[in-house]
Amino acid sequence: MVLELTDQTFEAEVLHSKKPVLVSFSAAKCGPCKALHPIIDKIAEANSKVKFAQLDIVAYPIVANKYKVSALPTILLFHSGMINQFVGKPTKEALVKFISIV
Repeated sequence: MVLELTDQTFEAEVLHSKKPVLVSFSAAKCGPCKALHPIIDKIAEANSKVKFAQLDIVAYPIVANKYKVSALPTILLFHSGMINQFVGKPTKEALVKFISIV
């Protein structure tokens, strides 16, 4: 399951999470973002060690601005702070490797 974040829920769900959290920053009209969602959904189904979340930067720009998200999609991995970043649409294999550091 992929959690939908807002500017108001980001801190509690991501920064205070006991589990690592992968956050996909996207926008409803972003084609590569739409193509990435099913990949993240499949990985989330098979991975219980990481929490998966997404944040629409158009609807909720505060967090995106804080982390200087300027290109979409951008994926940030958090575990006691931000630990990894990927900009663009990764393959499923690249995304699995991206989260394997936790």
